[in-house]
Amino acid sequence: MKANRRLALATATSVAVMGAVTSANAAETQIILASVGSSVSISAAPTASVDLGALPATAASLGSITVASNTVYLLTAQAAKPTMTAWNATTETYTDTVKLATQTLLTSTASSGLGVGVPATVVTDQAALVIGTGATGLLVATTDVYALAATQLTAATDVAGTYRNVITYTASAVV
Repeated sequence: MKANRRLALATATSVAVMGAVTSANAAETQIILASVGSSVSISAAPTASVDLGALPATAASLGSITVASNTVYLLTAQAAKPTMTAWNATTETYTDTVKLATQTLLTSTASSGLGVGVPATVVTDQAALVIGTGATGLLVATTDVYALAATQLTAATDVAGTYRNVITYTASAVV
């Protein structure tokens, strides 16, 4: 009987010790969240000033524009004036009464990257027109280069002289 009591006491002691070890283990989890914001930038702009030379100009190069992005974006162009307007280089002023009869056609061709250019778009002062789209997906950064060209036709009624317009390019994330 003493042997049974010792065995029962030893078993109870070992169960108590094992229970103490088991209950000392505990685990907790932690969730970590992070956000990466959209980033769109024009990392290389076209040449500040381009001379189309003697008009009419057909597909005269305007240089290129580079867009770096980690999200889907639109590249737009908007002119300061509805058409090219007479420009006095000496006084650096427009003669708003003298304008070319036709609007400027702007062509953008994606020359590298994943971007898609837009052929022959009339660029005016009315609204920013899409001239390129970037198709980057989540967590994929890309750099897209667009070659830009302008076509400026003339009419028999256009007055001889120097004409000017300013085009603003904007790259913005699609939300």
